[in-house]
Amino acid sequence: MLRIRKLTHPNKSLFAPPFSRLLHGWGAYLHAFNQNPPNAASNFSGRLDKPLLSPTKLSLESFFPSFNIQSSFPNNVAVGYGHSLIAVYNSSMDVSYVSAFGLNRYSQLGSKTSHNPALTAYEIKGCISQISCGREHTLLLSTTREDNTCLLYSFGNNSHGQLGLLQKSADTLKASLSNKNLLIQKVSAPYSNIEQIACGLDHSIILTKRGELFTFGWNADGQLGNNTDNSSHQPCNISNYFDSKVLSVSTSTDLNFALTQNNQLYVWGNGEYMNNMLQSTQDKIVIPTKVDFDFGQIMSFAAGGAHSLVANNHGEVFICGYGALGFGSSEIRLSTPTKIPHLKDIVSVYASTDYSAAKDANGKYYIWGLNNKSGILGLGHTNNQFKPAPLLFDSTVDTKNSKLALGNLFSFLY
Repeated sequence: MLRIRKLTHPNKSLFAPPFSRLLHGWGAYLHAFNQNPPNAASNFSGRLDKPLLSPTKLSLESFFPSFNIQSSFPNNVAVGYGHSLIAVYNSSMDVSYVSAFGLNRYSQLGSKTSHNPALTAYEIKGCISQISCGREHTLLLSTTREDNTCLLYSFGNNSHGQLGLLQKSADTLKASLSNKNLLIQKVSAPYSNIEQIACGLDHSIILTKRGELFTFGWNADGQLGNNTDNSSHQPCNISNYFDSKVLSVSTSTDLNFALTQNNQLYVWGNGEYMNNMLQSTQDKIVIPTKVDFDFGQIMSFAAGGAHSLVANNHGEVFICGYGALGFGSSEIRLSTPTKIPHLKDIVSVYASTDYSAAKDANGKYYIWGLNNKSGILGLGHTNNQFKPAPLLFDSTVDTKNSKLALGNLFSFLY
C-alpha cells in the first residue's frame, strides 16, 4: 500500500565553504521566509493561503531569528512530508545551527513547540554532514572536527521503531544544549563510520563506509528487507543479500533501492505499482532483489512513491511505475523501465511521492508529476505536469553546483 531524498554526497571537503549562500523554495508556508517580509519568523498562516508557486529567493536569516549566521552558510537541507531542517555551519566554532520548521505533531523538528506548524532553531556540535526526513521522524549526522567523531541523532515519531533507539534511556542533547524542550536522541547502535542515512515514510536506512546496510522501523510492505513483514526497532543487518559492497541507497516512501560497486541495482519494499523495475506485480518485496535490466553505468537513481527512475552515464533517464511519468497524460503506467525521450545529458535524478526532477550537465532542472494545492512542482500553477518542464530560476543563480530537497508540501534548491 502507498502511504506516502535520494541523498547525494558532495564532492567537496566536508568543511569547505560552498559556492554561495543561496536558498530558494516553493510550496506551502514559505511565504513567511520570503525576502524581508514582516514578522518572518512567526508569520505562518494556513498552508494554502499564500503558497509560493514558483522558485523564490528566501531570506536565510529569517529561518534563524535567534542566531547570527552572517559568517555561516547553508550546507544541508532535508524535507519530509511536511517538515524540514536547514543546517548552517560555523567553521570557527565547529558548531552547526539548525533551523527546523513545519509540522511538529511528534516533535519531528527536534523540539517541543506550542504551535503546529512551527519554527524552532538550536545548535549541534560539529558539522552536520547529512539530514534525512521521513513522514514524522528525522535522522541527523554530525561530525566534529577536533576528533572526527561521527554522531547520529534521531527524533520524532518512534511508534514503529523508525528512530533506531535500542533503549528508552538513550542519551539526549538536553544537558549539552541547555534546552529542556529538545527531544533529540543520540543513537547507540552496532554501526559506525556512517556513509549515508535515509528516511522512508516510517522506516530508516543506515549505510556504513564498509558497505553494511541496516534498516529499522515500519515493515508492513517489506521495507526493512529482512525477509519478514514485522516492524523492528532493532537495526536489521541486510548486507548479505547483495552481490558486493553497497555504495548508495534511495528511499522516500515505502520503496527502497541500493546500488552496489558492481553497478547492480537492488530493490525491496512496496512494489504494487510496478515501480520496482522488476516488471513484477509483486506487492511486497521482502528481501533486496536484483534488478535485471541493462541501464548502462548507473550514475543516479531515485525511489518515489508509485514510481522510480535511473540516470546512466549517457545522460539518459529510465522510469517505471504509475503516475505522471514524463510521456504525456496517455501513458501513466509502465511496468518496464522506459527511457524518457525529452531528457538529455542528465547527471542527477530526484523523486518524491508523486513527482520527479532531473538535473542536466549545465545545471538546468526539469520537473514533472502530480501537482497539488501547494504548487509543489514549482511551475507557477497547480496543474499536473505529464512531461518534463524546465524549473526556472533567476539567471544569477548558479544551479550547476546546487541540489534539490523535495517534499510533499514544499521544496528547496540550495
